[in-house]
Amino acid sequence: MTYDAAQKCQARSKVFIDDSVECTDECRMQKSTCCQCGDGEIVYSRTGSCKKCNDGAGLTYDAPDKCQVRSSKFIDDSAECTATCRNDRSKCCQCGDDETVYSRTGSCANCKGGTDSTYDAPQKCQARSPGFIDDSAECTASCRNERSACCLCGDGHVIYSRTGSCKKCEGGKDHSVDAPQKCQMRSSKFIDDSQECTDTCKSLVDEERSMCCKCNNGDVVYSRGGSCKNCNGKPKGSYDAPEQCQKRSAKFIDDSSKCTASCKSLVSEKR
Repeated sequence: MTYDAAQKCQARSKVFIDDSVECTDECRMQKSTCCQCGDGEIVYSRTGSCKKCNDGAGLTYDAPDKCQVRSSKFIDDSAECTATCRNDRSKCCQCGDDETVYSRTGSCANCKGGTDSTYDAPQKCQARSPGFIDDSAECTASCRNERSACCLCGDGHVIYSRTGSCKKCEGGKDHSVDAPQKCQMRSSKFIDDSQECTDTCKSLVDEERSMCCKCNNGDVVYSRGGSCKNCNGKPKGSYDAPEQCQKRSAKFIDDSSKCTASCKSLVSEKR
């Protein structure tokens, strides 16, 4: 297999350096790249020079394995590699050894034990994003912390968000709760069915009521999720929180201190 040497190692080039040692090192280090040009165009560069960019390269990232000139899987098809570069998404990869890794190119080549599932990395970790941070450690941490969510949107609709961003919410996100285990993309039980998970989210959020909880020690607490888990032990009793303290209400104030005070008044009236 052969591939073009770097420009400075081309014997007919004006910038030819005529240094076999340096050119050998260049050959060994050469990586094919996907180039995001200054004019917004995405091009594939077999040599990694991005010289096809009309307005310089604003961002580059390694091309997938099949488009790497030094790879045994190299397909040598510029059109397909250009299309691949344009469709490329950085991924969070759930590996066969139960590890979660970040893959800048989306290949999940750094997975040990194969790849069980993949999902889009957060926007800041997308190699093609203008806000790309280019920090593998932080992006790996983001992948590991990501949770699928059930989102209550500003317009009152409930949606399922695979990445937990709730970005499909119309009117912004009111609040969100963790999606059930079968809808968690990092779970071994993940079903990968958006419609079923949306239906499950709707049922989950519909069942949730914020509560005023009377604790065994005499305290009265406000429980936004309705579990009363902020009582030490099982509560003596609980009541529906007032309308302004119900998270699905259009009048929801999202103020725990005020809702706790409202709960104390409510429980006092119930005695």
